[in-house]
Amino acid sequence: MKTKHNIAKIKFKDKLMENGLFIRNFFIIFLTLTLVLTSFTIYCYSYTSDTIESEITDKSVIELQNVATYLDNYMMDIRYMISSLIINDSLQFFYSSKSPEKIWENYYSSVHEQLRTLEFSLDPIQEIYLYSEISGMIYSGNVYGNIDQFSDTDWLMHLSADQNGFSYFPYAINGKYPFCICIAKEFTTNNSRSVVAIMVDLSRLTLLKTINQNKRQSFLLISDDNNIIYRYNQSALLEPLETVALLTLYEPDEKESTLIKHTRDTTYSFAQLHSSEYPWTYVMTTQLQDYESKLSSVHATFLSIAFTLIVFTILFALFYTFRSSKPIQEIRSFLEHPEFLSSGKVHESKDINYIVGRIIELIQTNNEINEELQNRLQLLNDTQIRALQSQINPHFLFNTLNLMYIQATDALGYDHKLPQTIVSTGSLIRYALNSDKMVDLKTELTHNNQYLTILDQRYYQNLKVIQNIDPDTLKAKVPRLFIQPFIENAIFHGFSQEIDSNCILTINITRKWLPEHDGTNFVVVQISDNGNGMSAEKLSELQQLLNQDALMSNKSIGLRNVIQRMNLIYSDNFFLDIESSPGKGSCFTLQFPYIE
Repeated sequence: MKTKHNIAKIKFKDKLMENGLFIRNFFIIFLTLTLVLTSFTIYCYSYTSDTIESEITDKSVIELQNVATYLDNYMMDIRYMISSLIINDSLQFFYSSKSPEKIWENYYSSVHEQLRTLEFSLDPIQEIYLYSEISGMIYSGNVYGNIDQFSDTDWLMHLSADQNGFSYFPYAINGKYPFCICIAKEFTTNNSRSVVAIMVDLSRLTLLKTINQNKRQSFLLISDDNNIIYRYNQSALLEPLETVALLTLYEPDEKESTLIKHTRDTTYSFAQLHSSEYPWTYVMTTQLQDYESKLSSVHATFLSIAFTLIVFTILFALFYTFRSSKPIQEIRSFLEHPEFLSSGKVHESKDINYIVGRIIELIQTNNEINEELQNRLQLLNDTQIRALQSQINPHFLFNTLNLMYIQATDALGYDHKLPQTIVSTGSLIRYALNSDKMVDLKTELTHNNQYLTILDQRYYQNLKVIQNIDPDTLKAKVPRLFIQPFIENAIFHGFSQEIDSNCILTINITRKWLPEHDGTNFVVVQISDNGNGMSAEKLSELQQLLNQDALMSNKSIGLRNVIQRMNLIYSDNFFLDIESSPGKGSCFTLQFPYIE
């Protein structure tokens, strides 16, 4: 035995290669490990890249928030300055008097000096204007005089106050450079209009000077009507967004956003933040020199990791394939030499001994399984015989109906109603027994009309049927005989036993589009009668009964059968509604998807 066992070990690799077991297991293990490790590597790389990008975008947002806070605070200082100029005691003479110089000697010179002092206190202030309607005078830190003689008055035409009474708009003094932001407030003194306006040159702000000196950064101010009102080296008072290429990333409806933009030459961070107080948005773009280098470093790191993982995967797959294939080959050796199974020899591996023992048990029980299989085949044959026998019964019924038809025509003639009724009955039975589950609505209505014809003859043509059929519904696929039980219910329960000429049965079929159901088209079928109707208690009892299994009760079997079929076919998209009132009749409404 040792000799044969050693020979099996020597030929182990060759046999594995011959039957493809080794190669198949190797590739399964290799591909599985590769998929798992690749997914993990991709996740780590994506996470690392997202972390780097998140750090950069967070930094951009913080920088922009600092600039926005700085500018908002500066604008708030300007508003405070305007408010102080409005309530200034000495300036009240200017706002409320036609000739303040008659009250205060050297008044104009005093006001002029105050304005000049304020302008020099804050370097970004380009001009301060005071206007009084009562005197028609305009004061500034440079000149003062009558409004008709003053050359720069266009700012008076752009006032549009916010909820605090302040106006903010871009402005060019005398229509020339520098381009400023005008902050103005209009107020009333002694029923006269007065205005204080301060022109601010943003390029003089210390923080913006620092940003402008940085060639990798750009700061812009975008108005709410989507115009550039400030940028470094601005060429016009208002510039369109197309002036700056990166402003294609600007989102007018966003209060705050940030992203990374990759171009052919470099990468930029783009951040925008709408001011909470003023009608503009702050935008900061930063050229990212370190971003590409960081990504390159990440690329190199993960490529080396990927190479290492591939080598590890190959080695591990080879090792595990050899280990996993060895027991299988030994089992094959046992199966190729049946004498090992009957010799009672014990293998060194408990697992192999267990598998061999199970194989012996399976061989011993094989005869029992064959005998059981023969019994089941005989039972199957008996079942097929009974199925063939069940096909004879409808065949016998159709032959009987044909015989009745021949006898009726011989006795009564072809035009008599009885032969026609027999033909219609046979057609309905054949239609009901057909194995096809679904038919188009046109076919269903054709056989339904045959059934109505039989009912009409049964009730001496006193049943009036009104049908309103939408032609767009005729191609819809429907279950067989799904309308007939509702007609039966209307005839045998809705109308009295002796039907009279006032019995009207109405069938309406329309097509309906329901957007709340993902835009699905539905077929709506309504069967209504003007019969006895039902009380609220009886209606509730019927609704409960229709929700039961068809085998649980002998009541309303036809209706319950239809509802169960519709639920199986259309699931939650089938709806049934029942309306009924005593003495007014009943209406059954079925709604299901339109399917061709």
